[in-house]
Order: sequence, then structure tokens, then C-alpha cells
Amino acid sequence: MIIQESSLSISTNCSMKSSRNIVVGVLMLCATGAWFCCMTAGAEAAPAVTRAEFKRDIEPIFSAKCHSCHGPKESRNGLRLDLRRSALGGGDSGPAIIPGNSAGSLLIRYVTGENDEKIIMPQKGERLSQPQIQLLKTWIDQGAVWPQEAEPESPAGIDHWAFKTLKRPEVPVIRGTISRRPAISKPVGGKSPSRAAARPATGAAALEIDSWIQNPIDAFVLKRLEQEQLAPSPEADRATLIRRLSLDLLGLPPSPEEVDQFIKDRDPAAYERVVNRLLASPHFGERWARHWLDLARYADSDGYEDDKFRPDAWRYRDWVIAAMNRDMPFDQFTIWQIAGDLLPDATDEQKVATGFHRMTLSNNAGAGGIQEEYRVKTVKDRLNTLGNAWLGMTIGCAECHSHKYDPISHREYYQLYAFFNNLEEVTIPMPKPGERYQREFEEATRAFEENLKNVRQALADYEKDVQPLRQREWEARFLSDESIPASIHAMLAVPSERREDKQREELRKYFRSIDTEYAALKAVVPVGDEVGNNKPLSPSEKALVVAESKAPRKAFLQRKGNFEKPGAEVQPATPGFLPTLVSRNSQPDRLDLARWIAGPRHPLTSRVAVNQIWQALFGRGLVATPDNLGVKGEKPAHPELLDWLASEFIAQGWSRKELIRLIVSSATYRQGSFAHPEAREKDPNNIFLARQNRLRVEAECIRDLALAASGLLNPEVGGPSFQPPLPSAFTSAKEIKNERFMEQSPVSHRHRRGVYINVQRTFLFPMLKTFDVADANVCTARRERSNTPLQALTLLNDPVFYEAAQALGNRVLSESERGMRAGIERLYKLCLGRAPRPEEVTTMEKLFVRQAALCRNNTRLIQDLIGNHTVPASADRVAAAAWVGLARAVLNFDEFVSRE
Repeated sequence: MIIQESSLSISTNCSMKSSRNIVVGVLMLCATGAWFCCMTAGAEAAPAVTRAEFKRDIEPIFSAKCHSCHGPKESRNGLRLDLRRSALGGGDSGPAIIPGNSAGSLLIRYVTGENDEKIIMPQKGERLSQPQIQLLKTWIDQGAVWPQEAEPESPAGIDHWAFKTLKRPEVPVIRGTISRRPAISKPVGGKSPSRAAARPATGAAALEIDSWIQNPIDAFVLKRLEQEQLAPSPEADRATLIRRLSLDLLGLPPSPEEVDQFIKDRDPAAYERVVNRLLASPHFGERWARHWLDLARYADSDGYEDDKFRPDAWRYRDWVIAAMNRDMPFDQFTIWQIAGDLLPDATDEQKVATGFHRMTLSNNAGAGGIQEEYRVKTVKDRLNTLGNAWLGMTIGCAECHSHKYDPISHREYYQLYAFFNNLEEVTIPMPKPGERYQREFEEATRAFEENLKNVRQALADYEKDVQPLRQREWEARFLSDESIPASIHAMLAVPSERREDKQREELRKYFRSIDTEYAALKAVVPVGDEVGNNKPLSPSEKALVVAESKAPRKAFLQRKGNFEKPGAEVQPATPGFLPTLVSRNSQPDRLDLARWIAGPRHPLTSRVAVNQIWQALFGRGLVATPDNLGVKGEKPAHPELLDWLASEFIAQGWSRKELIRLIVSSATYRQGSFAHPEAREKDPNNIFLARQNRLRVEAECIRDLALAASGLLNPEVGGPSFQPPLPSAFTSAKEIKNERFMEQSPVSHRHRRGVYINVQRTFLFPMLKTFDVADANVCTARRERSNTPLQALTLLNDPVFYEAAQALGNRVLSESERGMRAGIERLYKLCLGRAPRPEEVTTMEKLFVRQAALCRNNTRLIQDLIGNHTVPASADRVAAAAWVGLARAVLNFDEFVSRE
């Protein structure tokens, strides 16, 4: 008997009994979707298929018997049999299907029980019949041909929105009028000079929709607001708008002159001109680089216990700032950071971009197995950070087992791991940053060596003159103390003149070990030539980059995430639920991976990037979980708007500045931030965008605002990191005396922007930490915003804010010669971007009188407040000190540290 692919030919010699068997065989095979029959009565079934086709013969078996455990909803042991790439790639135990070798394929061994008689697949329901097993064997032996067209169009499994192909939605068409919320009256009452007392004016307002909508963003938002029966808020006043724009785009306040000019300019194009000016500013890159550096976990030190400084890390930070300023397309920005070193004839700049991979923690203290452990940690950190920053996914959850929620198997995790397993950390030569930094280095080195000489001399003097006296007092006092070790007690019992030299030395060592004053001196004196992190470092002449190892490493699945328990070998590959990666070579590399991520067909990259930018401009992303667009992440509040913006981002050539220009030009962005009672009740978190969000600005920005308002800000862009002065409470605390601090930078250098502050992983700068600076040990997609009493105390007493208040008080005194009211107005405009209201003027005048009364006849207080500033000849020192008091108060306003 010969069986063709779609017909059955039966020999005429078959007996009637054989014919009955044939009928039974045909009926059975019809149930399984395959054709078999018996050669003769009582004979065993034998394979008779000349060709097994996947769509006709194999896919029905997988669908009926396998997909419940190895499909889109669950992928046990990392194996999926609904996707071609995943199935042929295999699961946690290795390849399940070896084309041409059914005997060696785990799939066959498990369905037959050959691998383990106690575990036969499927474990639930009926097992596979012999004809079904034979079909699988035949298909595998014939090469396991799985046509590409059999792949689902959206293989995400679970039909999750973020994994679907990006499609550009139609912009909603909305006609008619909207009942807009009434405008906000100016705050009244004397409780606070902030907007907290703001209240809505009476009366409703109707607005033509066409006149409210500025661009497609507004159409999407308005459609959702109508569905929720909410109305948008009126546009914020012009002083608020220019301050909002300046803080969002530059992280700096507008000057009083810029505010006045914008308020007076009633040209419809005035707003657009402000936006264009701010986007063209070199300070734009400093502001927006900080957002990316949070994702890149930028730091100037290695981390872990030793936490050594990285004097070359700033080269990558400055590359990010420059890339932002010149509006490098995001796809290029992506490719250079992930694989710039693999680009043809890679330039130094492209290599410096790979410093992204050098921002991992580094531990070089160990050797052998310990070094390999930390190398593996580094590789995983690079992969996990890439997953958070570009894909918005918690890829790291698949390190020890297949992801519980997203379709990333344990095996696929280590296939991605293989892309980074061959990275080597190298350096390349770079030019020095400039003569200024060389001079500052020499100045700092001289100061350091002088201080080192003094502390060593102080220790020597103590050991020679003070410690012997203290030891004699201790010996007399503790001779009868039973808590002293018996050996020491025995030595103390011997009269001092009769002690041997060895006994005297042992007693000296013991006393030094319990002498607290000696310990305090010793803690700040380096041992030998080891001067730790405090020694100034010469200006960097190199950059930290990566390169491919000349001796490639094999990558293995790591059972339960343990590198000491390798499983099956894996090759570089991308997860099966995402678009297919196209490789230039037989085996894909990092450059292929980078181009795959930056490709316009990738469903995640543009959505994630757009969401991050929206979050920076509204305080909350369209998806509230920016590092998790997966199944357990928040759903987008405006899904169509997100997809439209993501497609527009690509259409605009991946231009960050064009996307920002589009968003800030929308009526949605320009709304006031007051929460009306109805909107607050229906939408307390402003998910539907019936208003703008009021936010406290980030830690570095708060510091920059104070320096800018006071006139102290050094606007220099780029260069090595600097160390501001630490509060004296920190430098004198016993618990942190052994911490390694970067040497305090010269005065001219330490008034630079916060993005340049030295980031020490184990000891983040206290002022920044108080205001929720990002943890440099991990990728941070969204900073927390807390509100604590310590923040108010920091704004009053931290060295930089006290120094800024002194300079601000002196500035106001110098720039307002027409009296107290003029000074108060100047103070408000410098700090808040607006003139004070009458009740605020009254409050500040009373405060001025109280401050002056405190200072009068108190020379020391006056000197402490004025500091080293020169008081104008036309002013007295009491008034100068009082203005510093007013400056400290305004710098502590909630409004000062908030973006309306």
C-alpha cells in the first residue's frame, strides 16, 4: 500500500479483514488530521507519509496538545511552540527540535517518555497517539520545515497593545463648542504667597473647538475629555507659560526682562519664538541629558565597597549633552550607544557613545571566580538597562526563570545576554579638556598636599607629646579594671621602670587601639602613600568605551540565574514575540541588535521614547510605568495619542526637538494647572489631562534655580565633574569619616550646573539626595517626588542655598535703589518670574522690619548674613543683612521650587 499526500491507494489483494482495518485506520487518522492505514491484518502501524506539511499535519497537533502549556499564555520551561523562532530555538533545557534528527530532539523524547518515564508530555489531557508521534518524527527528520507565512501577524501572544505593530491612528475630527472651565482668579488671603489660595472665578466660558485646538494632540485629548464629561482648563497666564517653558526646556528660570518682554509681546507668534529660542540654547542639552543619564545610571565612581572614582566618566556625559543640543536623531542616538564601536570605520565620537555600557558598577577587588561573577553581573546589568531604557520592559525578570507575565523565556533572556557577552572594557585617548582645568587641578593639588602635610604633622605631634601622657593617666586609672585582657593586665602590674621593651610596645599598641582621639586623627590620615579618593585627579586624557573581545566567549543559559550552573549553549537572538532581527552575517551581533531596536518596525522603541518625553513635560507619562509597558504595566491613558505621537516621532526623522516643539505648542500643554473641584473628584491624578500638572522640579534643577536667581551660576557647558562643599555635619560625623570624598572644587568651578556634580554611588551628594535624586546604581525611568521637613531645612541651611541667599540679597539691594517695595518686586521677579501681589508686599515688609530688628546691634549676625559681599555705599549693613533674610525666605517658597 502506498499513501500519497492527499489520496489513498489500496491494493486489490487486500482481504476483507484488511479492508475493515483500513476503514478503522482511515477513521482514526481523520480525527488526527493525518492519513495512515495498516498493511495487513494484525500488523503494526508503520509510517507511510512521504511528506509531512507543517500547516496541515503539525500545527493542529501543537495547537490541540501543546499550546496550553507552551503557547502565548504560558511558556513552561521557556518553550513556546506557537512561534517558529521560539520553537526552533528551544527552551531552558536546550533545543526541543533538531531538524533532521527526531531521535535527538527533546520534543520527541518527552512525548514518548524516553527522556523520563514519569514525565510524558502533555502532562494534562490525553497523550499523543502513535500516529501523531510518527507525524512529528517524520516532520523533524524531513528538516522541520516551518514556513514563515505560518507565523502569526501579531505574535505577541496575549494580544498586548504594546507588542502590536505600530499603526498611525486617524486624528479625531471634533466640531462645535466646549464648555471650558472658568479662568482662575489671582490668589487672595495672607496665608501664603504661593498659588495654594487660588480659586476659580465665577462664570462659565464657551469656546469654539477650532480655536482651542492648536495641533492634533489637542484633538485626541479633547475626544477623551468629552468621553469623561470633562472640560479643558484655560490657558495659563503668560508669566506662568514662559517660566514653565524655561524650566521644562532649560531647567533655568527666565530673567525678569525675558518675562516682561513676553508679557508685552502680543504677536501670535511670540510663544513660538520663545520655544525656538529655548530649543536652540546650549543649556537645553544639559537639561535633557539629565533625563537620559538617569536611564543610563550615570556615575563618577565604580560603586560597591571600594567605590573608586572614574575620572573619565564625564566624557560620556558630555557626549549625551552634545547629542541633545544638536538634536541627534533618536535612532542614531540609539545605535551609537549600543554599538558605535562596530560601525564601519568607527570614529572616536561613536566609540565614546558606547560609554553607555561603561556606566555599570565595577568591582576589581577580586580575582578568579570572583572576577567572573562580577563580569556576569555587568553583562546582565547592560542587558537589563537596555530593556528598561529602550524597550520599556522588565527583561531582568527572566534572568532566573521565564518571565511570569511577559512572553520572554529564560532561554530568550540568555540569547539577548549573548549579544553583550563578548564586550571588553577599554579606553581610548582623548584631548585634555582645557588649560583652565589644568590650572584648577594644580591649585587643588597644592591645597590637598598642604592639608595632607598638616594632618600628618598633627598625628605625629599627638603621638609624640599627647599620647604618652594620656597613656600614663590610663595606666593609673585602669590598673584594677578586670575588663582588660589578662595579658595586658599582667603587664600593667609590672612597674613601668621594670618593664621590658616588648611589654612597653604591646601596651602602647593596646592603648592606641582604644584611644578615641587617636582614632579620629588616624581616620583622616592616609596610610603610607595611599591617599584614597580625596586626592585631586589630573584632567582626563581618555574615555571609557567598549570593544568586542578578540577571543569570543560562548554563552550558556544559566540555571536559576547562577553562572556556575550553565545549561544549554545559546546563540545571539531576539525574543520571538518581537519582529524578526535581520543579520548582516551568519550570526547577529550588537550592531544588528542596535539597528533592530532603532528600526521603524519595532513596536516598542518609539512608544517608549515618546512616553519618556511626555513624562518630562507633564510629570506623568501617557503610560504611568515608563519602564514597564508589558502586561503588568499601566495601560496608556490615551492609547491613540501615544501611537500617533510614536508614528509622528518616526515621521519627523526621530527628532527629539521637533517632538518637544509639537507637545509644548499644544493647548493641552499650555493649560493652567489649577485643579477644579469637578475634575479633582473625577480625575484626581489628571490622567485625562483636563489641566497641566504642577510639579516640584528635580534636585539638580532646584540648586540651579537658586544659583541663577542669585547671579552666581557659572553657565559653562561641559567639562569634568566637580565637588560642591559638603555640610560640616557630614565631614565631622564619625560614621562617615572613612568615606572617600572628592576634594572640594575651587569656588569658580563649584557654581556650575547640577548635571556636572560628582556622582559618587555609595554617597550621593546630600542636598541632591534630600530632593530625590536618581539612584546611580540602577536605571531610573522615573524619579520619586517626596515632601519632607528636611527639604525646607536644606533650602535654609545647605551651604549652596545659604551662599545663594547672601548673593541674592546683595543683588536685590544693588539693583533696586527706589526703596523697599521696589526691592521686593525685584526679588519676586528674579525668583518667581512674577510681580508680588499687594498682600505679599505687606507680608514681606513686615518680615523685613523683623529681620532688621534682629540684626540691629548684633555685629556678628550681620557679618554671618552678609558674608564676603560688598555692601553698596548707599546702603547700611543692617538693611543688607535684612535683605539676605528675605532672600532666604523666598528661596524656601514652595512656588520657587515648583513648576506651575
